[in-house]
Amino acid sequence: LRGTVEAPVRPEEVLIGFLRALGVRLTTDPGGLTELRRLWLTWTKGKRVLIGLDNAQDAGQVRDLIPADPGCVVMVTSRNPLFLLNAYDKQLSVFSSAQGVELLARLAGGERVAADLDAADEIVRMCDHLPLAISICGGRLATRENWTLRQLADRLRDERRRLDQLELRGGQDRSVRASLQLSYDDCTGIQRRLLRMLSLLTAPDVPGWVPGELLAASELEGADQLEALIDAQLADFAGVDFSGATRYRLHDLVRIFAREVALARDDDAHRRAAIERVLSGYRRRAEGAAVARWPQDWGRSGRRTDLAASGELTQASAADWLNAERRTLVAMIHQAKSLEMWELAWSLGRAFCSLCHSLRAYWSDWRAVAEIVCEAAARMDDRRALGIALLDRAAVAGGQGGRDSARKDAELALDIFTELGETWWAARAMRSVGMTLFNDGNLDRAQGYLNEAIAAFKAEDDRWWTARSQRNLAELRLAQRRPEEAGELLEDALAVFQRDRNRYSEAQTLRVYGEVLGATARALERQGDAKAAAENFTRAGFSLDRAAEMFRLREELWEEARCLRAAGEVGNPANGLRELIYVRRAAEMLTALGDSWGVA
Repeated sequence: LRGTVEAPVRPEEVLIGFLRALGVRLTTDPGGLTELRRLWLTWTKGKRVLIGLDNAQDAGQVRDLIPADPGCVVMVTSRNPLFLLNAYDKQLSVFSSAQGVELLARLAGGERVAADLDAADEIVRMCDHLPLAISICGGRLATRENWTLRQLADRLRDERRRLDQLELRGGQDRSVRASLQLSYDDCTGIQRRLLRMLSLLTAPDVPGWVPGELLAASELEGADQLEALIDAQLADFAGVDFSGATRYRLHDLVRIFAREVALARDDDAHRRAAIERVLSGYRRRAEGAAVARWPQDWGRSGRRTDLAASGELTQASAADWLNAERRTLVAMIHQAKSLEMWELAWSLGRAFCSLCHSLRAYWSDWRAVAEIVCEAAARMDDRRALGIALLDRAAVAGGQGGRDSARKDAELALDIFTELGETWWAARAMRSVGMTLFNDGNLDRAQGYLNEAIAAFKAEDDRWWTARSQRNLAELRLAQRRPEEAGELLEDALAVFQRDRNRYSEAQTLRVYGEVLGATARALERQGDAKAAAENFTRAGFSLDRAAEMFRLREELWEEARCLRAAGEVGNPANGLRELIYVRRAAEMLTALGDSWGVA
């Protein structure tokens, strides 16, 4: 029906052709569309006719072509939804990998494809599983017997030339670029602009608020234009994420095509401005999630009402937000770096590191982003930002066992904050240095830094960081085999967290308290006091079980695993098998979270 050209086939022309195919002799002028429709219904009455209508423009082009007899069936294809009454609409999906390889084999030869299935899979993937693109590849291979599938795959790998490879002489049905151009031309101006701007983003998918930012319009306006692109099959639903939000994406070939057009049509300033709006939107949301998740990482006792007010996320929903946005957020950070938008790269990266630190998750991404945050701070020539970035990098490096590099970063951060007179951040750097020394076995030096950090946080009137540092010092005292002092420190810290209703920190402290009780029980057992040892073993198990349950209810898997690991190390001779089960469960959970250092 030539629905994508300026002069599509008129319904009258189609009906005349159909009637003649049925043997109707149109010896006189049959009249207009109404008379032809009446004649068509008469000749199809009582017949079983299968009618195929390809590439329809709209419902008006096909409505009068549909017979009224129930024995007739009409199949219509179109680039856009037709919304015909009493019709079954189905948007066809792309081929599966197996279907794509099968089509390629039919065109290029089964033995040839079977000889290199890996290359065949790669070709189908780079064709976006689209039948037209796969058909073109099959046609090219069929006429070039000297080509291997690997050679064609190598040609397709360069995105700048991919559409050139997916083109044969002979019309739009033999060119992916020409086919996409027809759909693009059929869109309105604002829809075309949205498609071009979407193609500039390197993210694998985006949530529904992004189109509005790209267009500098409202979220609702952007969503409406995106829905129009979905109707035109130029954009697609990518599913529903962990937070319950719908996500959208462009097929790779559509993205490559739209990016070509954007680079040719839109100037650099407009392209950068659109990307910057999206990056800024992500910064607001990422910082809001990070503050909701771990407010104490953003100021004294978590007092950062400006960022906290930017969203209404809870700690749990902030974790869901990161799980949903992680891949896109990492892509946005890398894109900000590639465009040398250093302030945005730093802000986005800082929020990402804070979220990963609080969740103890996504270690490889966390490490890569921490490096970008340090580079961004250096490029901005911002010493304070560099100090914060160094602490973020020290946290992930230390968590992965890189104690030397973690200590050096923390010491450099301490020098920077001391020089700048940033006393609160200097206290955090002191604590970080102390913890890296502790983890490296240098207990004497470590306790000096931790004691200084506690004093500094008290001077800043920061109860939370004081209590947290006391908990860290308690862990050091436990390593020094001074459980009584460790217990006193933990009881003070526990009182602060319970008074402030900070259940997360309370559970962490209960875990350490359980470890202290376990150490006390083992010491009593060695001294021969079996009754007191049994009592402390019971108290240790209770404290660790309670901490694990608190984390389990919050779905804090990493912290729950730490509790299980600690429960497996209590050393209760009456509970050996159960402790072994705890250790195995902890190892399984840490393996699933990608914490190889924790597993070891």
